[in-house]
Amino acid sequence: MGSLLSVRNISKSFVRGTMVLRDLSLEVAGDDRLVIIGPSGGGKSTLIRCIMGLEEIDGGQIDFIGNPYVYVDKNNSRTRIDKKSQLKIGMVFQNYTLFPHLSVLQNLVLASVKVRKESRGDAKEKATELLRRFNLLDKESEYPNKLSGGQKQRVAIARALMLEPKLMLFDEITSALDPELVAEVLDVMHQLARQDMAMVIITHEMEFARKIATEVALIDEGQIIERDVPEIIFDNANQARTREFLSHFAR
Repeated sequence: MGSLLSVRNISKSFVRGTMVLRDLSLEVAGDDRLVIIGPSGGGKSTLIRCIMGLEEIDGGQIDFIGNPYVYVDKNNSRTRIDKKSQLKIGMVFQNYTLFPHLSVLQNLVLASVKVRKESRGDAKEKATELLRRFNLLDKESEYPNKLSGGQKQRVAIARALMLEPKLMLFDEITSALDPELVAEVLDVMHQLARQDMAMVIITHEMEFARKIATEVALIDEGQIIERDVPEIIFDNANQARTREFLSHFAR
């Protein structure tokens, strides 16, 4: 399958000249499940935020479905983002980002009505089906403060899917959860994997990464150190830095 997302030589620095991404490139095909691992501060979250169009870039370009998506305007050096492409990418954060004053069902419906301009009836039908799939139908009238962390994260995933994205981005979505709640969120992501949803996933859950990824990439100091299939990365990594990082995760 051809490239869905093409990140080409992007760089990103923050104040005081700290380089976070260094001439980084990667490709994601339409059926890829790319899991990104690496130490904290290595650039993982910055990369995924650049892909979502939430961070400006200093150089390089991101193409989506063959079209320029995030790029630097040569006239004024400002980052440009193609909004139509951005709407085809969904992202789920580690802190849920649900609207606290809306019920579960209202959180989902609002996304489709406001962004996709769907009728409330169509949006409600689609939302109800997603809640049924994710075993949340009995929570449709609840407000976020009545939900467990795992339930909130499943609602956040369902809300992102309401926009029918071509690519889903997940940034450490289990990191704030108690261990017993992690499994229910990972089960939802396994559902998406079975439907060949293209995904870029940042996680510290190595066993989950091994099971769900089509490829795994280690990012450190703003660069991709190594990228390969899970069997190679976890059992026979080529780079010493990859082996050293994984040594901290006992199986």
